[in-house]
Amino acid sequence: MFSNVKPRRRPGVAYQHLVIAAVLVCVLPALVQAQGCGRITSENPVQSSTHEIVDGGELSSLRGRVIYPNEKPAESVIVELYRDALFETGKERNYLYVDQIIKQGRISALYLESGGRFCFKNLKPGRYMLRVGMSYDTQWAITSIFVSLDKKAKKAQKTLSVELSMAI
Repeated sequence: MFSNVKPRRRPGVAYQHLVIAAVLVCVLPALVQAQGCGRITSENPVQSSTHEIVDGGELSSLRGRVIYPNEKPAESVIVELYRDALFETGKERNYLYVDQIIKQGRISALYLESGGRFCFKNLKPGRYMLRVGMSYDTQWAITSIFVSLDKKAKKAQKTLSVELSMAI
């Protein structure tokens, strides 16, 4: 009666690797979002009538939080990351300087849905510019923050707090 039923074979190693790879592809993006790092985007911040330039100092990691003036976490924010390859001691960082860095192309950008937290991982030590702006609302200024990333620095801040300001 059951003579034509064949015993079930165990999946091979190739099949097991395929299943593991599929799980990693599906689970890893969820883990990144669960850590509150934002999601990668190709969007640009909306243009604003006001642009601020800030020295963020030395950081041990490129992570932080974007907040409104009332200290609530910002939403619908885009945080762009650029390498500051133009840095020279004593050189003024003005709007032309920011434009030159932007023309070199950004490394990455994150869209912050809620919670206002961002992080950029696996970066080499060096100088970077973060550009923070809203994805749709022109009443907020765009802020460019210049930082130096040094994972071994003892006096470096661990996180960066960015407070959005109203455009004029």
